[in-house]
Amino acid sequence: MLEKHDYDFDSVRAFLVTSMVFLHAFEQFYIKTFNGNFTSCVLIGFVLLSGFVVGVKHTDYMNHRPSFYFAKYFKGSFKLFVLFFLCNLSIMVLLPERFGKLLLLSPDQILRDILLGQRHDIFGFEVLIPIAYTMIITCVLLALVRDKWVFPLAMCVFVLLGFMEKVNMGIMDSYNIKLLLVGFIGGCVGKIVNPQDWDNLMEKFYKGNALTILSVLVLLYYLYLILFTDEGAGAYITFFVPVLPTMTILLLIYMTSKKIKINCLRPVRLITLPLSKNMLFAYLFHILLINSMFLVVNKHSQSALSCVFIGIFVLIVTVLMCWGIEYSAKRLIFFDKIYSTLFR
Repeated sequence: MLEKHDYDFDSVRAFLVTSMVFLHAFEQFYIKTFNGNFTSCVLIGFVLLSGFVVGVKHTDYMNHRPSFYFAKYFKGSFKLFVLFFLCNLSIMVLLPERFGKLLLLSPDQILRDILLGQRHDIFGFEVLIPIAYTMIITCVLLALVRDKWVFPLAMCVFVLLGFMEKVNMGIMDSYNIKLLLVGFIGGCVGKIVNPQDWDNLMEKFYKGNALTILSVLVLLYYLYLILFTDEGAGAYITFFVPVLPTMTILLLIYMTSKKIKINCLRPVRLITLPLSKNMLFAYLFHILLINSMFLVVNKHSQSALSCVFIGIFVLIVTVLMCWGIEYSAKRLIFFDKIYSTLFR
């Protein structure tokens, strides 16, 4: 998998970005609270997919360019930390009340809250930190583990994640640590998938009606959320329960895209390709755009329909920005170098 450009994998990445846009539109502007369990797969999907890519590429990099492999992900992790600080600084310029809250904290509290992901009312772009952890720790641990132990280790980590959801474990019971474990599970899955003949595996899945089975499982999962979870539940209640459904949803999106050949349609590729290639930029930009909208639209003041239109607006502007970046990068070498350094 991922030996060459995979347009159906672009569909998965674009799905996550699009879902995140609408999640944030409702999270920030909807007048009522909404059941955040419906959107937990979005956050988990970002981290899970990051670990998955590290795992898929792990064997090839370790066999041919191990030093390049470690340098690539350490550099990528450092870049995410830098972007986290720069983007939060920008938000504090737009919303000075966040800076006021920051001044009330001691330096060690600030550092602890950033590393563990404790204060979402002050720090935005929170998913960048666990992704940075995932890139560093997953590539190191996978290098230390024999292939035959990868699956049992993934199961142990999954059980540990479930245990942490039920028991207060201090520092280990933090937002970023839990998401790191989710990312590592994704890395193990990628490591297991890597040796497989991916096209042949997909062919067997289609013959075995896997697409129908996955659709039914996803439908049952959301039916369960409707019937048995609270309407006003928080956005990120648990990371344990939705991990398997998130994998199922992402695989369903991938297989559906591949089955109906949706990326053969040029209008679709005009959206999925730029969002996928510029996934990090799209994530950062749409959050900055939504926060800048607070200057003209009050938080938690809009109807569901208005939030849908806000989400569409933010998505259109984000896609247009990605088009502009692609256009500029092809024509301006210095712009391409600067952009690649920051966002790729």
